[in-house]
Amino acid sequence: MLTANESGSKRLSLSPVKNFVNTIFVPVCVFVISLGSFSEAFILVEDLYVSLKTKFSNQYEYDTLSKIHVGNTQAYVEELLGAPAAIKNIDEGLDVNYFINEKYLVNGYFTNGRMVAFTVVAIADGFSPALSWYNGKALGEGSLQSFNEQAQAFTFDNAKTNRFFIELIPNELSGFFQNSYLGAVQYGQGSVNQELLAKVYDSEVYGSDEETIVHIATYRAQANPNFYGQGELDINAIQKGMLSNGEFLNYFSNL
Repeated sequence: MLTANESGSKRLSLSPVKNFVNTIFVPVCVFVISLGSFSEAFILVEDLYVSLKTKFSNQYEYDTLSKIHVGNTQAYVEELLGAPAAIKNIDEGLDVNYFINEKYLVNGYFTNGRMVAFTVVAIADGFSPALSWYNGKALGEGSLQSFNEQAQAFTFDNAKTNRFFIELIPNELSGFFQNSYLGAVQYGQGSVNQELLAKVYDSEVYGSDEETIVHIATYRAQANPNFYGQGELDINAIQKGMLSNGEFLNYFSNL
């Protein structure tokens, strides 16, 4: 039960920013400094820098996400991302914390305050973090197959409120001590490629194993990922921790 609790830069005119800095921000800083509040002035400058970097590029968010790793403490992750917007218990001793940003959603899987897995859904258009375990290839830069020739396990659904396709590469193939996860979800940026996903789902339910294998291969060759992660959990645990499209809209419809 849930508990509520670029490289793609935008080419925008800098005139509004200059006007804001010259007419509002600088005078406020001068006034604050005149009162002897140097630390408050520094915080104002730092907040403006972060605000501008976030508005005109995705680099600040990319840098933040690159600091998340399996083994992090819950306190450390909350220091990076803020308090979770929602929490779900999916198994005994295993909780999922949902950290929402206007550009991404992070699912943090925790056991006894230790992160055992994490996943990221790219929400904003053009938001494509580089994945170090794929030699820096950016999310959405190619199809699922272009990231991994083969995957060991898959999970997918084509329900009206919960369409997704997720695959797992085990640690012995990924070259790391964790499994890697990659896929496409309905509420992520881009398309989940519903027509091809329906063929995968229908062949699994009504067809043969051979038909399912063919349709999975077709899907992987054409669908671009908007979901990635790493962890020590199997794909079933990752799937249990994913929000459905309905849950996502219910909790984060104000984004």
